[in-house]
Amino acid sequence: AREFTEVLSSTRFKRTFNVQKVNTGTKKVRSGKMAQVDPNFFDIFTLKFLKGNAKTALENPAGLVLSSSQANTYFGKEDAYGKTLEIEGFGTYTVSGIIEDVPQNSHFQFDMFSSLANNEEAKSQSWMSGSFQTYLLLDKNTSSEALEKKLPVIAKKYMGSEVNAGFGMSFEEFLSKGNSIGLFLQPLTKIHLYSNFTNPDLSAGGDIKTVYMFGAIALFMLLIACINFMNLSTAGASKRLKEIGMRKVLGSAKKQLVVQFLAESFLVTLVAMVLGVAMVFVALPYFNDLSGKSLDWQLIVKPLNILLFIVLTLFISLLAGAYPAFFMSSFKPL
Repeated sequence: AREFTEVLSSTRFKRTFNVQKVNTGTKKVRSGKMAQVDPNFFDIFTLKFLKGNAKTALENPAGLVLSSSQANTYFGKEDAYGKTLEIEGFGTYTVSGIIEDVPQNSHFQFDMFSSLANNEEAKSQSWMSGSFQTYLLLDKNTSSEALEKKLPVIAKKYMGSEVNAGFGMSFEEFLSKGNSIGLFLQPLTKIHLYSNFTNPDLSAGGDIKTVYMFGAIALFMLLIACINFMNLSTAGASKRLKEIGMRKVLGSAKKQLVVQFLAESFLVTLVAMVLGVAMVFVALPYFNDLSGKSLDWQLIVKPLNILLFIVLTLFISLLAGAYPAFFMSSFKPL
């Protein structure tokens, strides 16, 4: 932040790995995931405060921010705000804020947040430590790619002396021997599916290749269904010979018959789409239990997805119905 004007602010967190034993004075509970964070953490991550002030909640090193469900775990129906509790191995804290539960599709999952002011390692000026997750808030007009290209200079400036002291060689010599050290940027929204590393501090990651693979399987199944629809429609065409012949005798043009058959295809596809969405709605809770995911129905009914459903319905109607429509409309009345 000091080196680059593009960086408006920065913040860090460190997860405490052990499950804490919490003494509230009336009961002892072994529950919760705690992260130690910089006091400005809630300026960058917009977690909604139900009680307390996001800007001042962690100014006091003894302050503790709890999620609403964790507050209920510790204090039941009592108002947890301002209450004192003791966390084994960390000390005594006063609840200085209550936030809504961290969303299930968030980059991290924590139930409580304390200040890094109590962590001696957080005060270290070493650039070689990898104990903390560091986040930068960039100016909206900043290119993260352009900023990342400047980072090797910063790495050499601040890590060079430590590399020299630790390995007895210059920064350039260290890199020339095939070693790799430095900094890189990654957009927050890319971490879940595009990270090429795993991190035990964060929620379990995914893989965009898996998404593509299952997407390709789904499209392949849809294509097979379209081909089956074409085959069944053309195979059953003989049953509609008299209907088609009579329509043409009574004056129907080929264009009108094509529109009729495409309309039938559209109705079948529309019914299938409605049934498919209904099945998703019913099966989603069971799927979440089975897969350990937390997909939300609200994510499916976004305007963009609804538009996608409409476009998909029209596209599948044409794909599956075009050939049968032109095939059957070409029959001679005789």
